[in-house]
Amino acid sequence: MIPVFKTAAHGTYDQVTRVRLATAALAALLIPLTFILARIVAPQTPWVWGAASVLPALSRGYSFNLSQVTNDALALLVGAASALVLLWLLRARLNWVWGAVAGVTAGTAAVTKVTVYFVPIFLAIAFLWRARRDWHLASVLSAAATGIGIGAAVAIPWVYFNWRHYHALVGTTPFPPNLVKFHNLPLLDALRVMVTGGSIKFWAGEMVPAAPPPWLLAAGEIGLLVCVAGFLLRPAWRDANRSDQTALLAWALGGIAFLFLLVLSTHVAVLAGRYLYPLFAPVAVASAIGADRLGRPGHWLFMASAGLLLVAMIVGLASAIPWVTQSCTHCAQLPANP
Repeated sequence: MIPVFKTAAHGTYDQVTRVRLATAALAALLIPLTFILARIVAPQTPWVWGAASVLPALSRGYSFNLSQVTNDALALLVGAASALVLLWLLRARLNWVWGAVAGVTAGTAAVTKVTVYFVPIFLAIAFLWRARRDWHLASVLSAAATGIGIGAAVAIPWVYFNWRHYHALVGTTPFPPNLVKFHNLPLLDALRVMVTGGSIKFWAGEMVPAAPPPWLLAAGEIGLLVCVAGFLLRPAWRDANRSDQTALLAWALGGIAFLFLLVLSTHVAVLAGRYLYPLFAPVAVASAIGADRLGRPGHWLFMASAGLLLVAMIVGLASAIPWVTQSCTHCAQLPANP
């Protein structure tokens, strides 16, 4: 964002607006990436391409949260692109090129945001799986050395910068009083809070005062989860022709599990919906593929679920528009030269 940041006078609202527009444009790349991902894993099913690409447009949180000044837009892009990289790595020959692609992807994820730290972990698992299946010592060593070397070359300067400037790898801030009630909850209570809060914020965004009716969001989401159950109709080990689809579902489920463990490690049961956006593309494609496996009933279920989410978004506009256009006379003015 630095080039965009420098196109306006420093410390002005115009500068903030331009960075927000550029961030929204970056986040908008999710749509073509989702379409490409759907075409790769379901090349003979145009319905899946369209259905998966529609889902992000039905998430108000996606458009609201990722048009702010936030690194979640880049995390979203890295997460979606990494899923495409995974599919390429599963097909590609295991050699130094394999390692270079994996190393660049893992290193980029490492310097983006902790919410995409599942990327290097899963790429390492993919490497071990490929090494076990196609064992050639020279190829395995070449891929491993190149991947680790390039990944380290990307990440180490970032680690050094943080340590040099902040004297720590992870910043510390005072514990917010409003999060005390979510601190050190029993495991089952913590999971319940994370699932309900995270799923609502995933679709509605962080604008709690102007959220759509939660029951509409829950109904649409439950319908999509039933669609994903279409993967159970034929187990992965009996469906070799759909290995890409199975890998994509595993990527999505594994990423969600990683984020849950990450949040639980903080002892604060608050899962922001925007943390899940790096998994939006594989989740959307998996939902569409699962619905397609269910046949015509699955198509209707998917469309009905999408319709409920659309209604929730429209209903939410009734409260969102007045909320975002309210008078801001009480807001602090940015100084001319902060």
